[in-house]
Amino acid sequence: MPRLDDEVQTVVKNPGPWMNWIYGDYGAGKTVLACQFPNVLLLDTEGSRRSLLNHPELVNTKFIAIEGWDKFKKIGEAIILGQGEVYASTETIVVDTVSTLQMKELNEQMKKLSGGRHADLPSQAEFNINNTRIRKLLLELKERSQKNIILISHIKEEQDEQGSTLVIRPSNSPSLSATIASLCDGIFYLSSKTDSKGETTRTLRCMPSAKIRAKNRFAATLEREIVNPSGKDIIAAINEQQQLAQAYTESTTESETNA
Repeated sequence: MPRLDDEVQTVVKNPGPWMNWIYGDYGAGKTVLACQFPNVLLLDTEGSRRSLLNHPELVNTKFIAIEGWDKFKKIGEAIILGQGEVYASTETIVVDTVSTLQMKELNEQMKKLSGGRHADLPSQAEFNINNTRIRKLLLELKERSQKNIILISHIKEEQDEQGSTLVIRPSNSPSLSATIASLCDGIFYLSSKTDSKGETTRTLRCMPSAKIRAKNRFAATLEREIVNPSGKDIIAAINEQQQLAQAYTESTTESETNA
């Protein structure tokens, strides 16, 4: 496993385009938040563009409806290769949602493979194909597209092993969630609450990137909650993390020099 110093150095020297992950419940405002970034292309797997119609400043956001895995793969490859003016002029790719994309791909696999399994339950082989395909394309988008990428997921609620604590997790498979977490520069949980007057408050919980293993050192600074956030708040959180990584690197170098 790489040392923390090595991982921090990599982030500082090669900041490059970033990948963020926003997860939250239905209707929390994930799509609206993600589409506030510069020059967005929304890859819409579930008709979520409808949520932009109540926001005049976002109603003209470019989007492509994604009916299934084959369409997503085709669009992803075109983005990576920079084919077409739409992809060339886009700065931010929003995948809304990875949860629905994974479900659609799995359903396609279930139609193709059998092997004696229950008609309504996927086999282990289908899960493996599902995870491998999505993980590979997300990795290629991250490394080769030169676009900023926002991945959106729904959540699922589970009881812990003792059954006493409610655990909120992204509603992707554990292996895919682990891959996304390792690729992302920022992880954000968005929740919303509506009071008796019908006023909704949205809260964004910002978490350190797993990529630089920052939790032990920077948790107090990076983990925070922002009420009624905007896209600028997420960008600021990423910039702050990079600045802290830079400060950590410089202080480590100075300590080694003095020693």
